[in-house]
Formats: sequence, structure tokens, C-alpha cells
Amino acid sequence: MSVTTAGKPSSRFEAKTERESHATLLSRRTLRTLWRALTVRDDDDLTAQEASSTLFRFFRSKHVVDLKLILTLALALLSLHFVFATIFSVSGPAIRLFAAAPNPQRDVIGHTLDVLATGVLPLLIKYFSPAIPIYGGVVAWAYLSAGTRLGVVDLFACEISTLCRVGTIFDIGKRYVTTYESEGTIAEKHAAAKHIAVEHVKDDQSSRSFVSQENYFPIFDSNSKDLQSLEAVVVAHITEYYTYMKAVRDLQRKLVSLDVSQIARSGRKAVDGRAGEDPWHETMADTIYVLFLGYESARKSINELIEFQPACAENIIVILLTELVCFTFLCEYLRTDDLRFRRLQLREDDYNDIVPTLAKKVNALHKEDNEKYWTPAKRLIWELEARYKVALETVQRCAKQ
Repeated sequence: MSVTTAGKPSSRFEAKTERESHATLLSRRTLRTLWRALTVRDDDDLTAQEASSTLFRFFRSKHVVDLKLILTLALALLSLHFVFATIFSVSGPAIRLFAAAPNPQRDVIGHTLDVLATGVLPLLIKYFSPAIPIYGGVVAWAYLSAGTRLGVVDLFACEISTLCRVGTIFDIGKRYVTTYESEGTIAEKHAAAKHIAVEHVKDDQSSRSFVSQENYFPIFDSNSKDLQSLEAVVVAHITEYYTYMKAVRDLQRKLVSLDVSQIARSGRKAVDGRAGEDPWHETMADTIYVLFLGYESARKSINELIEFQPACAENIIVILLTELVCFTFLCEYLRTDDLRFRRLQLREDDYNDIVPTLAKKVNALHKEDNEKYWTPAKRLIWELEARYKVALETVQRCAKQ
């Protein structure tokens, strides 16, 4: 005797039947999927598979609003075309049918069917059938274009979030700050700079010959031309991120190429918190600044690119963990630079809006089926709130000074 548990098929035969029904073009599952794609509105009602489905995203994603509008217009015009073709096809035979002298002995039903078959249907096929491939082609083009555009969105979202995640895993922001402020020897600080740079120096060359041998941005280098299909704001944030990160790598090369004799004992003891008299510490501070700008652009990009809220929240938290560390350092470093410090102060309102809202969203009670998708973000939110608190206290203290 077979037993059904947790909605699973009770036998191999039933499992096979279910797979076959899913594989057919028209099945209950197909129609149910289409209906959910058309009607679902709340992200908490979606599973991760549904949120990543091209069909679901075609009807919900903000990245394909124009294509969805084209689809809607095509279907509306097709409907109007059918209505007008039907009216034109029926009007002539109907007038002739009613204008004919009544004949009691004539079979009215049979005569009407004959008129429909010989007069109405040929005209309807003649005037409506050519429209089907035209509007069908528009619908197919819209869906395929949406799939291509969403693929571009996914590629850039994956590359940006992965690169930022790697940086946060190694806590690159804190390591840069620690290296800048460390009291170690000159040789130790120079070695630390080499290690943080994550570059390869050839054995047969001196440390001044610092060559990057990896391509860290393959998606951007290979698909940058596809960005033209996205909105201008999204393109701007993505381009800013890659530009800043390439600048970070240039500054890493400069750090390692600087002579050991140019490294001071401590950046913290520099006059007014600035390291202008020391090229090494100045370059390190510039690296932290550009890294901060890069992660800020990455956060804005991810906020636009990823629409599944649990994944978006987790990636934004990961980015903010590094971004806030850099922001805290820069507030201290630039507190005497009126222009740049005021620019940093503008971020205070943004963080006051972003972090509490994000924490509230992550800590909220979610539907049982979707709770697991929010778990990664919940495991990180406490650290984000701690770094946010430190950053807020720092910028307010520096503003008073």
C-alpha cells in the first residue's frame, strides 16, 4: 500500500505521470504557473525559483516595463483587429440574410449555418489570419528581448555582488584602515601593502615592477555594449562601480611601487589627521576613498539589479559592511577638508534611511515558506547595525570638531 507524504507522489507511477504532465505544453501546472505570473504581487509569495523565472520576471520586473507595454499594445491591437474583422465579415451576410423575403418552408437554422460557413468564415479568415503571425512575431520578439535583457541584468548583478562579497569576506576595508594606522616597521607596512593588493609580482622582477595578471571584470569587458538596453540610472551606477574598482587596482600598483623609504612610521600621527607629507599613506588613503566610492556604486547597482528582496537585502548588507568601515575612516581623515567632508556628510541621511529600513525589513516576520531565504541576511544584520552605529557616531563627532 502506497502512502502519500508532504504532497509527494505515492508511487513511481504517479511520479512518472506527474513529470509527463509537467512536460506537456498545456497542463494544469503550465496554466497555474502562467496564472501566478500574472497575478502574484508580493515577493513573500514567491519562491526563489519563481523569482528567477523569466516568465515571472517578464510580468513583474521593472527592467522590462517597456517590453511588457509593447506586448500589451500588441495584444490589445490584435483584439481590436479581431473585433473589426468579425464585424466586417458578419455585417454583409447578416444584412442579406435578414433582407431576404421570409420563407416559412425554409430551414432557418440550416440556412444561417450555411451563410456562416460560406460567407462569414472565409471573410474572417481572409481579414484576420494575416494579423496572427504579425502580432505573434511582436509578442515573441518582446519575450525574447526580455529574456536577453534580464540575462544582462543577472550577469552584472552576479559579477558585482561576487566581487564585493570577496572583498567583504577578507574584510578588505578594515585591513586597509588597519594597515594605514598600524605602528609597525617600515618593512612590515610595505609587506602588508603587497599582501592586501592581491596581485602577482614576477620572481624575476623587482617589487617596482608590479603587473596585474588577472582579469577581474570578464562580464563587463565582454558585455559592456549590452548595457545600452538598461535604464540610464542603472548604467551609470554600473559604470561608476567598474571605473572606481579599476582605479583601486591602479592605486594598489602605486602602493607597491613606492620605495620603502617613503613610508612613514604611522599615518595616525600625521598633522591634523592627514598624511599629505607621506606619499605612501596618502596613496593608501586615496585607495580607501576610491574603494568606498566603488562599494557605494555597487550598492546602488545591486539595489536596481536584484529584485528578489531576500537576495537583494543580503547583498546590500555585505556591501555596506565594507562601505561603512571606509566611510568611518574617511570622516576622520577628511574632517579638516571642508569640501570633501561636507560631501561625506551627505551620506549620513542616506545611511539613516537605508540601514534602519533594511534592518526592519530583514527582522520582520515573513511567511514560513520564505523565511529560509531571509536567514543569510539575518545572520549579518547585527554586524551591520554595529558598524552603522560607529559610523554615525564618528561623522557626528567630526562635524562638531
